[in-house]
Amino acid sequence: MSDLLDKRYNKEGREYQIKRMRDIHQEICRLLILGKTNREIAYELGVSESMVSYTINSEIVKRQLEVMRGARDKESFDVAVEIKKFAPVALKILQEIAQDPNSSPRHKIQIATDMLDRAGFGAPKKVEAQHLHAHLTADDIKELKLRALIAEGGNGSENVDEEVIGCVETNDIDQG
Repeated sequence: MSDLLDKRYNKEGREYQIKRMRDIHQEICRLLILGKTNREIAYELGVSESMVSYTINSEIVKRQLEVMRGARDKESFDVAVEIKKFAPVALKILQEIAQDPNSSPRHKIQIATDMLDRAGFGAPKKVEAQHLHAHLTADDIKELKLRALIAEGGNGSENVDEEVIGCVETNDIDQG
């Protein structure tokens, strides 16, 4: 029995398990920062989704994620600053390429298109349209016009233009 207790409380064994668990938690944090889902993280690390969820919701990991996100955001900000510093140089290079008579027309078109897009004059990315199709009878049209007059503040007794073009009443159709 004392051998069993010795093995359970073996200092090296506990350190190994704690180190391994810490490594898994760190990797869960890293993968979460990279935008992976709990399911993807669990699959990649060979652990359960519930373990990933428990780990993410623990206070220690929440603090660690905060630190990691802060570092990521600082790096992103630093990169953005560097890009802003380089932007005038890049613009000059693009202008030289666009104005160079030896540049291919394809490159010139690509540069012009990119510049117009960044200036807010790009082609629409998405066009949405809504269509409504209905078959209305003459009575339906009269009812709509009456409702429109009432909505405008009339009492409905005004004359309404009742021109109907191409309307066929179902009871006028010869059934024979």
